[in-house]
Amino acid sequence: MATGAANGTNRTALAAVVANTLMDYGKIAGKMCFTYDILTAAQQFDAASEFTMGKALPIEAVPLFGIVKFTGSSTATLLVGKTGDTNLFGTATALTTTPIQVIMPTVPNTPLTAAVDILVTTATAAIVTSEVLELVIVYAMP
Repeated sequence: MATGAANGTNRTALAAVVANTLMDYGKIAGKMCFTYDILTAAQQFDAASEFTMGKALPIEAVPLFGIVKFTGSSTATLLVGKTGDTNLFGTATALTTTPIQVIMPTVPNTPLTAAVDILVTTATAAIVTSEVLELVIVYAMP
């Protein structure tokens, strides 16, 4: 193995431009927004259970990433998405092993074409009484 250094794609692109070719950031800037919610299980929720969390994401929102925090002993895998695309915003696996996870959209940098509710689906195993799920979805608005 060897050590090394590298630039990300955007850093490389930005390093290659000159001042007179840059876009006006006032015209391309948007707003960073987020939605947060917490669910404490009042009962056992078996695999294939669905939870609607946070506020609906508006039309043209661009989901950037999410953070899932889980407190409990469930080994469930969670799909975070919307009706018809259950893992659109990402998948969290092995909750007890990694109780805080960053999830990424399956189709990055893509604006939503309609407002959508955020659905969390238990894909495997149950979430049992008193376990706690916290979810943050970070998105950009034009």
